[in-house]
Amino acid sequence: KKEIVTMGYLPMISSLTYFVAVDQGYFMDEGLIVEGIPITTSNSIAESLILGDIDIGVELSVVPLLRQMAGNDLPSAKIFSVSMIESEGGFDSIIVNDDSEIQSLADLSGKRVAVFPGTTAENTFLDIFSEKYPNLELPTIVRMSPANHLSALSAGDVEALHAYEPFLSIGLLQMDMRRIHTSLYAEQMKPLPSPIGVAAINSEWSENNINLAKKSIAALDKAAEFIDKYPTKARLIASEYTGIDSDIAPNMNIMPMSVSTDINIEGLAKYISILLEMSELDEEPTVSSVVYENE
Repeated sequence: KKEIVTMGYLPMISSLTYFVAVDQGYFMDEGLIVEGIPITTSNSIAESLILGDIDIGVELSVVPLLRQMAGNDLPSAKIFSVSMIESEGGFDSIIVNDDSEIQSLADLSGKRVAVFPGTTAENTFLDIFSEKYPNLELPTIVRMSPANHLSALSAGDVEALHAYEPFLSIGLLQMDMRRIHTSLYAEQMKPLPSPIGVAAINSEWSENNINLAKKSIAALDKAAEFIDKYPTKARLIASEYTGIDSDIAPNMNIMPMSVSTDINIEGLAKYISILLEMSELDEEPTVSSVVYENE
């Protein structure tokens, strides 16, 4: 007998564990039927997860998830996987046009920089810049849909871009752009990897469906292990499921996700403290209370 699980995912490379689990048949191996629901923003995944419209979210930013849970006596969702973003091979980078005079982060003082919509990317950028260069004028941040990032940089509407994959690789490989700084999220967390991306499960559903929850997470754990073992194959799967150009996919940086039994609690606690300092969160959750216990 197969059971149905509703799973929301971002239709982009960050939800690679979901695509691999589907492609490799890991859900079927666990006797599950997964109803995959593409959702375009982390905010919407967080809201759907908290409301119980989906059982599991793979993958979303931890910021809107923690915001949605703020003020509740009991966590309405639990995190069972976190990203492990490091500077080498980071999912994000700062890029400029190849003919630009900008050579480093410091050269962005007073310049226009496009970032992902929302407050987290902007506050992360400004937090790092002001800490590294306290005497320099801050850049002007322009929040912009990722679909418009590369065209805005190419046209000179902005002078730099905080790019995410696959747009990062498209810019570097096809549009005469170059990198001036590696992952900001990794820089912010050094020496620990950044846990900004998470996979989470609705608390009430998991408590009422313990066996389904364990099987679903087991399938996604297998996918995370596959990505770690076969990164080239995983990139090709990403290309197939997201429509990324097959010439770009083999060169992309992917966002590694932890298995459920290996969440870096220290790193998650540190990142929550950083979010509080940046006023991205108004209250500090108890880290152990928002992490799924997979025994």
